[in-house]
Amino acid sequence: MATATYTSGTLHTTDAEFRIWGKELSDTLQTFSSTPGLVKTGDTGQINWATVTRASPPGDAGYEIYYLNDSLHGTAPIYIRIDYGTASGASRPRIKVTIGTGTNGAGTLTGITGTATICTSDTVNGAATTVPTYICVNTGFFGLAWKCTTTNTPQGGFTICRSCDADGTPNAKAAIICYPIVATGTNTYTQTLRFESVAAAQTQDVTGGGLSLVPGNVTSSSIGGANLQVYMCWMNAPDVRPVFGIATVVIASHALATTFSVALVGSTARTYIALNANSFGSPANKNVAYALAMLYE
Repeated sequence: MATATYTSGTLHTTDAEFRIWGKELSDTLQTFSSTPGLVKTGDTGQINWATVTRASPPGDAGYEIYYLNDSLHGTAPIYIRIDYGTASGASRPRIKVTIGTGTNGAGTLTGITGTATICTSDTVNGAATTVPTYICVNTGFFGLAWKCTTTNTPQGGFTICRSCDADGTPNAKAAIICYPIVATGTNTYTQTLRFESVAAAQTQDVTGGGLSLVPGNVTSSSIGGANLQVYMCWMNAPDVRPVFGIATVVIASHALATTFSVALVGSTARTYIALNANSFGSPANKNVAYALAMLYE
């Protein structure tokens, strides 16, 4: 299983409502058990969805830790800690994510580690209105677009992507994690883990630029059909490397949840899904005409 989607609301006014939205995400992540996939670790103290209570705002109620179970795990492991909680308002859900290269078995990530980052908008109001969530787990890639509305960004999520060879094959040199923006027209920042010497974690601020370049800042497709414009994204590790798992698209040509195939790196086409409105980092100049697409196969 490489992709999954489910549709539900984000009610967060009681312990029971918190358990519903949190458990549905947790249960879905655990369906990615094949290789490549996700494996939930045996760390002690992980969240118990039968008994957990909603956190006071702002705060975390509990966590889970997974690792990306792909062919590169033994050489360049990627562990992901997900904290479930409450945002600044008591009725607002919150998700926080941290990546690292190991765990101490009791909930603390070890080795090369990134910074714990809230990956949901603080303005998300818990609501009964149902919206879709899209998830992809594949070799060298894990993407979560959580609660995608039709007129705004995904209300939360992240994308994790390994660096790759010239033909697009994921390698064990580096990885990037991209967080969503919190409001249309603003940018976010990313973090990279460099596995090869000199190994390090670093943060890149993309406020003045972005993950990709759109020459001329075009805002629509003049070609259409199967030839829609798609722009590559890049990571700094700190040398510049292509990112095979995400791309920039023109919103006017790629509606939310539109899937398409393109060969971003190398010559083999892969399938991507467009995420609405300037999400998960954008190209140059905070242009709200662009959105991010993530691997979805």
